[in-house]
Amino acid sequence: MTLDAAATAVIKEEENTLHGVLGQLRAQKEHTQARFLAEEARARELTSQYVATRRDEEKQLIASDEAVSHALKDKGKSDLVSLDRLLKRPYFARLVVEEGSKTPIEYRIGSIGNSDCRIIDWRKAPISKLYFEYKEGDEYSEEIQGRERSGVVRTRNSLDIRGGVLQRISCRLGTFEKSLNGWKGGASEVRFLGREYDKLPDLLPLITPDQFRTITEGASSAVLIQGIAGSGKTAVALHRLAWLLHEDNSDLTPDAARVIVINPLLKRYIRRSLDAMGFNGVPTRTFSEWVAESLQPLAPQYVDGDGDLRRPEIPMPQVVERIKRSPRLLEIIRTMPLTSGCAPEEHLMQALRTLAADCHASPDPLLSTDSIAAAIRRTEENMRQHTLDSCDDALMLLLIEREKRGVSLGSGAFGKLGHLVVDELQDMGASEIECALQAVASLSQLTLVGDSSQEIQGVVSFPGWEEVMRRWKKEEAGLHFVSLTVSHRSTLPIMRLADHVQRRTVVTHGRNGRIPIWFHCRTEELGVGAAINWLTTALERYPTAPTAVLCRTKEIAKDAYRFLAPRFGQVVRLLNPRDYSFDPGIVVTDVSQVKGLEFMNVLIWNPSASAYPSDQAHRNLLYVAVTRAEENVCLVSWGKASPNLPHIDSKLVRGHRIGFEEEEQQEAG
Repeated sequence: MTLDAAATAVIKEEENTLHGVLGQLRAQKEHTQARFLAEEARARELTSQYVATRRDEEKQLIASDEAVSHALKDKGKSDLVSLDRLLKRPYFARLVVEEGSKTPIEYRIGSIGNSDCRIIDWRKAPISKLYFEYKEGDEYSEEIQGRERSGVVRTRNSLDIRGGVLQRISCRLGTFEKSLNGWKGGASEVRFLGREYDKLPDLLPLITPDQFRTITEGASSAVLIQGIAGSGKTAVALHRLAWLLHEDNSDLTPDAARVIVINPLLKRYIRRSLDAMGFNGVPTRTFSEWVAESLQPLAPQYVDGDGDLRRPEIPMPQVVERIKRSPRLLEIIRTMPLTSGCAPEEHLMQALRTLAADCHASPDPLLSTDSIAAAIRRTEENMRQHTLDSCDDALMLLLIEREKRGVSLGSGAFGKLGHLVVDELQDMGASEIECALQAVASLSQLTLVGDSSQEIQGVVSFPGWEEVMRRWKKEEAGLHFVSLTVSHRSTLPIMRLADHVQRRTVVTHGRNGRIPIWFHCRTEELGVGAAINWLTTALERYPTAPTAVLCRTKEIAKDAYRFLAPRFGQVVRLLNPRDYSFDPGIVVTDVSQVKGLEFMNVLIWNPSASAYPSDQAHRNLLYVAVTRAEENVCLVSWGKASPNLPHIDSKLVRGHRIGFEEEEQQEAG
């Protein structure tokens, strides 16, 4: 497609602007590098002088100069890191405003500010608000830098700059992308073409006005984010944290914050995302790691050498889990007097015995004398072996929070966190959520994120958003609640299939893409062949992007891997959550392992009636599987298909029956 003169002019202007900015940044880096090397040499010289000097008066003078020199050297090193980041991606938007008869003012919006290049840190809301909340041609009237300003947004261009090269422009004339043959018009088939899959995609240019207002909500208000799969709710939460960490917005420091997630793989994903945003000082933990962090200094026998909680070899009976997740036990732990000097596990036993003593007064029929006795015996055996069941984690942390008036802050200190982000809230029960509420001094220091359609933890029953918000109302705390209903990850056809799985119609618009394809096969052998053929095509079309084969259970995933390994060799691998590389190729896993992650292509392995029956928990699992895909979903089934799927002839899928021709011919004859 040949670009017209207006489009060519916009592209040329943006390329020239970027060229000038990169030239300024390189000059800054050269100057900063020289100063850094000089200060580093000076610091070494002062250290040598300090060691050689004998007189105390001279030592004091040299020590003072040495401290200043080291501080300047450290600042220079930090500035060089920032400049290196800026040279790769100096800004993601260019904004030109016109205020009356004054000369138009140009701003560039980026992740790091640089006043010499007129690059504004997006977290400085008075300026960036003009980009996020206004469209090109809109009039504005805002208080900016202490005074009321009004004008018109003349230019509002979103830019994708990678490695110092302009790759994509979105402006009033449309979207233009750089290809091997030059610039072309029209959106790319793949939204995040060339991006890295080991962290969240950069969604800053796509943030809506509502999302921006959520991110920049005052520090005195808690934020609850509910959103459909792929709506950017985790990205909004992390950018909310990043906004709070800016010195203009709050006094929060990275070490006073925590991000809590559900599994080790998601933890690595979030940590890499924070690193890419420049916040590698924010501790990210799985919930069990968070518990271990507070338990280690008080009861180290429950934590192994890797920092993980010790688990019993024998699985926990469901009756025991029901007792330990009962609302009555949680209420006892909240209110019972704690005996001074007791270990956390002794307090837990005290709570269970209290429950046994008054179980006759409970209206809950599950709280029988026999079931409570079983929970007590199980806990006593665990104590002898220095192990904890998973449902003990939150109870132990709650008891520590009560006794120590907070959680571990590191170096043996306990106290309240400055801010806590909890992702995948829907997979946490009432006791886990209570731990989050008690970990901060004020509920305003919480950002909670979840999607009830992705609740997959079975017996762990999420109390619901209404119950969480009722707690805020009871404590008269400020609360900002937002619901995100547009998927930035998956195409509209994928989200329509996901909506059908959930028996709802939530998604009304999104980006175009291929309709999911479904191969329904007469035998497992034919199904494996169909899967191999589709995966082969996916690898050919998207050689640098990850593809996932999602199975109902870990055992089925192992079987699928054995079928695929002879054909794909080292290109296919079985997911190990503690050693996952995010490299291109095919990863085979069960659905529950990939919560929060995304892949270019997803093949759902035999979504049968037995694997995904017609109940909410299995609908949620299938919904999670479908919505891990950005561009392509393939269903390969044999036997009776899941009732949660549409009919194979539905317009929601491109259905193909394989191997049924002989049966149809026999019926016809």
